[in-house]
Amino acid sequence: MSRIPSDSRPERDRPVTLITGASTGIGAASALALARRGHRVWASMRDPSRGDALLETATSEELSITPIILDVTDDASVDQAVASVLSESGRLDHLVANAGFHAGSSIEDTSLLEFQSLMETNYLGVIRCVKAVLPSMREQASGSIVGISSQSGRFVMPANAAYCATKYAMEAALETLSLEVVRFGIRVVIVEPGLTFTAAMEKNVPWPENTPYESTYRRTGGIFANEATEGSEAGLVADEVVAALESEEGPLRRVVGRDAERNLARRSRLSDQDWVDLHRIESDETFWAAWRDRFGPDPGRGVD
Repeated sequence: MSRIPSDSRPERDRPVTLITGASTGIGAASALALARRGHRVWASMRDPSRGDALLETATSEELSITPIILDVTDDASVDQAVASVLSESGRLDHLVANAGFHAGSSIEDTSLLEFQSLMETNYLGVIRCVKAVLPSMREQASGSIVGISSQSGRFVMPANAAYCATKYAMEAALETLSLEVVRFGIRVVIVEPGLTFTAAMEKNVPWPENTPYESTYRRTGGIFANEATEGSEAGLVADEVVAALESEEGPLRRVVGRDAERNLARRSRLSDQDWVDLHRIESDETFWAAWRDRFGPDPGRGVD
């Protein structure tokens, strides 16, 4: 692959950025967006063969994108990847912690193995990468860490406890990190997309069947189906990542997508008891009417 930079700055003057989960989706879109802005991008992924489309685009546009193997669930893999970036690039300016996946079912229907798998990737994977990059960032007294979270980091939905728990944990850790490293010249940013159209959506497994939570799955599925009508493309999230890294100052949290903006704003206006009482409603028809009143268009339209 060509390593010709996309701007006229000498290679040594261009920021070095490591992105996890960069084979497709938000990670790939961010890699391209940042490389087009002149970053030297290290696009990490567990399976390099899944990044062929990204690398073809990088080659055709002569972007500085280098693939690197990194499994966020493996300490040695993370440490080796970061060491390789530092050895070959001389420094590391930005980490975009994007690797993660979604899975959903009720707490009772979700196995402990599923809970552990989600936490290992979505939360501990971020922590591993953060711990690996911090020493060099502290030494150079600069750096940025961007965590790709979700509206689910502040807005829970039934049948999504395992996923939401990883995002809540991630946000708590990154907010804490921002307080710990600000005096070292390191910025932390949390990006909170709503529903985003990526290849990961195709991996979602069907809801469990023959379970006491069938009505819960029906309602949550209806809400997701409605939000899919106004979801965001991965490029919109990538633009927010670029904005976060190019801003010397800015908000700790950046919300992306009309659905996320609406849900977070309207949930903040409900008391916890109101939120619980909404899900206490027995009738689907009454529930949809109450949801529409609080969160917008009727998500029950066209949903079986």
